[in-house]
Amino acid sequence: MAGEFDPFDAELRLRNMAEMLTYRLERPVLPDETDPIVTGLMAEITDQLGLRLDSGRFRPGPLEIDGGLTQNLPGLFQSVSRTLSFARKNHIGGVPTLVPEDFNDQDREAPVYTIIDVFDRDAIARIARDAQRRWLGPPPDPAVDDRQFAEWLEFVCHEHPWARISDDAAVARDFGTNFSTLFARNLYAAANGQPTTVNYSVNTQTTGLVLDAFPELQYAPRRFGSKVSTPVHGQLRTGWWKFETMIGGALVRDKGRHLASSTSTSTTTRDF
Repeated sequence: MAGEFDPFDAELRLRNMAEMLTYRLERPVLPDETDPIVTGLMAEITDQLGLRLDSGRFRPGPLEIDGGLTQNLPGLFQSVSRTLSFARKNHIGGVPTLVPEDFNDQDREAPVYTIIDVFDRDAIARIARDAQRRWLGPPPDPAVDDRQFAEWLEFVCHEHPWARISDDAAVARDFGTNFSTLFARNLYAAANGQPTTVNYSVNTQTTGLVLDAFPELQYAPRRFGSKVSTPVHGQLRTGWWKFETMIGGALVRDKGRHLASSTSTSTTTRDF
């Protein structure tokens, strides 16, 4: 039986690759460039970690910008690179992220930057609803006027309770490292005959809640499961996840980070 995936060992072995990925993200990534980049990452990871991978056992999949909670890795990579390109093109002073949470986790020395998908309507609607600084009218459509939307985003993220504009270099470096480790975790699972999509259960402290989930690396919340708590069952791609819900008209986000894998198929929230 295969041992547990070791994120510390993977991060150490893939450090150079993560730095090269960070450097590549300094330039816009076009849709037709995503597949070669991801294919190259897969080859490098399998080589560095000594994995024997049957090509029929793991396929990154076609580019899928919005694949929901089982979104493939090329889709996640391209979606994040779109946000980075948007932020740089419009000079908003950094990258929109969730405010990193303070926590003591044995798998991380520091919080992860969760990049806000600026093209995700649900994410932007939630930012607008909780903004302390109010913009006249609804959020501008980035497909119509990306500059006006950028000004709106920069305006509302100032003094926002849970969204902010974070340092570009720090965010890109963090994503390069954590995307490489996420990819390695999925490849490790596939190489050892483990599923990369997991049937997952979430237990909450309160009953009757509708849960949303999003990958730790990107804020693009989607409904998790088809029933209310508790528990709630659904499918997640292998990796770290976050959960949130609405209670009394207010958005409540669980501060924990939750691992979905073949050996971690359930969790319990702490904050709702």
